[in-house]
Amino acid sequence: LKNTLARFVDHSARFRQLYVQQESTTLTVRPAATAEHEAIFGACRARDGDAAMVELARHLARTALTLMAQLAPEHEPRAVRTALELVMAGRKM
Repeated sequence: LKNTLARFVDHSARFRQLYVQQESTTLTVRPAATAEHEAIFGACRARDGDAAMVELARHLARTALTLMAQLAPEHEPRAVRTALELVMAGRKM
């Protein structure tokens, strides 16, 4: 588990660096990211696991879609959209 977490931190640091390097993205997306972080934190504080899961999935999906659009606009992000749909569908069950 410790090695897996270390890998995730390493990968997320790389993506954050790419994300922040995009000047136009930094100016337009930061307020959205801040609101998403607050929603995730709020759900965790309320001990609402389902809401935290949905907020985190939406945040990660938006971040991934934004990066993919910048780095590989020719790529269709089906896997990201499918993963988000699965999380959202699980919430409705």
